[in-house]
Amino acid sequence: MYANAVAVLAAGVLSMVLGFFWYIPAVFGRLWMKESGLTEKDIKSGPGTGYLLSFAVSLIMAVAMSILANYGGTRTVLGGLKLGALVGLGIVATSFAANYIFSKKSLKLYLVDAGYFVTHAMITGVIVSVIR
Repeated sequence: MYANAVAVLAAGVLSMVLGFFWYIPAVFGRLWMKESGLTEKDIKSGPGTGYLLSFAVSLIMAVAMSILANYGGTRTVLGGLKLGALVGLGIVATSFAANYIFSKKSLKLYLVDAGYFVTHAMITGVIVSVIR
């Protein structure tokens, strides 16, 4: 049971890059703000420690997925995509669904947020599977 530190760090950095592009206004940012009830002013005040915490949990996810990739013998891009899809759709998106349903959040917000994490998990799956 081990995780490759280079792969974990690369996955963490790429998750932040993905999040930056995913949530910019030209992509899903405007929709996300509207569905979250946030304004430009709210966003410009900055998330403070949010970026640091997001990076930390991305590293934790990468460690867990690296361990899963090792257990499953996943070493290819396709295998990494499958691992990421399994984790993203089977665990993360389903967990989000229950939370979003009970907190009465919109389907649009769910699709934006869950879509980011499924994509994030798939990228992480590829990285931890291929970088050994």
